[in-house]
Order: sequence, then C-alpha cells, then structure tokens
Amino acid sequence: MTASDRACFGLAVLAGSYAGVTGLHATDMSPVLGLLVVTGALLGFAGRRLFWLWALVVGGSVPLADCAAALFHVTRSDMSLAEGFATDFAFGTIAVAVAMIAAAAGASLALVTSRTN
Repeated sequence: MTASDRACFGLAVLAGSYAGVTGLHATDMSPVLGLLVVTGALLGFAGRRLFWLWALVVGGSVPLADCAAALFHVTRSDMSLAEGFATDFAFGTIAVAVAMIAAAAGASLALVTSRTN
C-alpha cells in the first residue's frame, strides 16, 4: 500500500464510523446515504485502484454498527429489537451497494479524466 492508499483507508474508516453511528441515531436514512455516496465517489476518484476496498470499508461499517448495536441490545425508541434488526439488515445491504456503486463511479470518472488525447 502506498501512502495515498493508507490515507484513503484512514478516511474510509473515519467516514464509515461516522456513517455507522449516524445510522444508529437517525430517523431518516437520507443523510447516511448521502454521506456514503459522496465519500464513496471521492475515495473511488482518489484511489481508483482499490475502489472496491474503500466501498466495503465505508458501506460495511453501517451493518457492522447495526450488528454491534443488536449485540449490546441497543434499540431505537420507535421499534422493537426484532423490527430493528430486520430493518437494519436491509439498510445495511443497501448501504454497501450504494457505496460500491458510488466508488465505481468515482473510479470510472478518474479513469476517464486521466486519459490524454
């Protein structure tokens, strides 16, 4: 890993941690998805060789935070533990997919803009 890859990994961990914690406390998931799209696209553009890793780290942190919350029986006030787990599992899958698509788009944009005529 190069120095820029390590920097991208650190940013992915920070953004993923923030997205995971925000997803636990948010009643609307739009800000979390927006963060995943922006972070995934920027990291995909910055480190296009490992765009898949940045997407897994950023997007995967949301279901990891949900699993940790279920493990410690932390629930949202508006749903039971079973409802929360089913909802969080579905959103976690969507979060990984959204981050992967955004990172692939950022990597594709980096590839197109780096070509010279």
